[in-house]
Amino acid sequence: MGSKIDKSIFDRTTRVTPGEPENKSEVEEETMSAEKSGTAIGSTVIKEVLDLVDAAKAGRLDTRADLKEATGGERELLNGINELLDAVIGPLNVAAEYVDRISKGDLPE
Repeated sequence: MGSKIDKSIFDRTTRVTPGEPENKSEVEEETMSAEKSGTAIGSTVIKEVLDLVDAAKAGRLDTRADLKEATGGERELLNGINELLDAVIGPLNVAAEYVDRISKGDLPE
């Protein structure tokens, strides 16, 4: 299940922000430890999550993780993320629709 994290993904994880590791060696140690214990996140999950983040930043809130390459726990995790997005974004869409209607003088019931 665990796989090596490619360099581009690794580089994204080494940006220092509050609460983040101070240097690459800390990230490398955590990654190696996770891989040895079998808890490393697979490359499919990492790619899908990064794609979701990029889509959200670009305002494409209807984008969901593609489940066809994922199996087992990875598929379950990605499906859960998709469900989480639906649960959060659905009400936002309703609120946006109401704001639009109100701006046109139509008060929703």
